[in-house]
Amino acid sequence: MSTKERFANVRQLIAEKRYEEARFILEDIGNTQAQEWLWRVDSLQGRHILIKRLKLLGLLVVLIVIAGGGVYILQQRTARATRDISACFDTFASDKLLDECIDAGGLSKFLAGS
Repeated sequence: MSTKERFANVRQLIAEKRYEEARFILEDIGNTQAQEWLWRVDSLQGRHILIKRLKLLGLLVVLIVIAGGGVYILQQRTARATRDISACFDTFASDKLLDECIDAGGLSKFLAGS
């Protein structure tokens, strides 16, 4: 295969983002033009890796936001249940009435997720 055909093959590999294969052919050619192309492939491959890392970073940010929202919702439900139970303590003095209040309102609603 001639050098011209090999460069055409390298061009096709680069278009397909198959940088390692393109690099292997360019290293085998070994002339000045191949060295320049190797620099370009390295540059493209670096951008390719950077894009992958940015996508992963974006995914991580989304997951953190979702997790934070879940924690916020759980805190709100816990606070609401705590207020309901506190109201039971303030309203009822007897243990029997307190148990009824907890079963009817605060604790059972919290455990049910409403």
